[in-house]
Amino acid sequence: MASNVRQGYSIDYRGNVSHSTSIEDMYNSIKITSEKDNVYKELMVLQNRDLIDKYGFLQKIIKIDTEKENADTVAKRELNENAKVNETFSFEIVEKYDSYTRAGEVISVDGVKYAIESTSHSYKDGWHFDKLELSKLV
Repeated sequence: MASNVRQGYSIDYRGNVSHSTSIEDMYNSIKITSEKDNVYKELMVLQNRDLIDKYGFLQKIIKIDTEKENADTVAKRELNENAKVNETFSFEIVEKYDSYTRAGEVISVDGVKYAIESTSHSYKDGWHFDKLELSKLV
């Protein structure tokens, strides 16, 4: 590299930026039920009050086999996985020709950590372009 050229962090020079948030797959209340001989029983309800106050009541009902699963464990796991706003981010960067960003890596964009869900590489006129699809880590 020439002495008068400074190498930059390609994430800082992104183009074709798209950013979106969605609550489509979010649940802030988890109800655990069981069923035996066509009789349904409510075992527990676990909620995130802050998200209910902010987005409204979004409940997921899960039927479990009490002999195989614990209601408390299932409710905590499901609330942890589903009580979040999904945030996606995509943009294109120019990388060094011999560089190769891959899906599965974690990068920081403006101080926020994202998982790289997919990448699409292309080469044109000696330039290495990479389109990144990211999802926010919580």
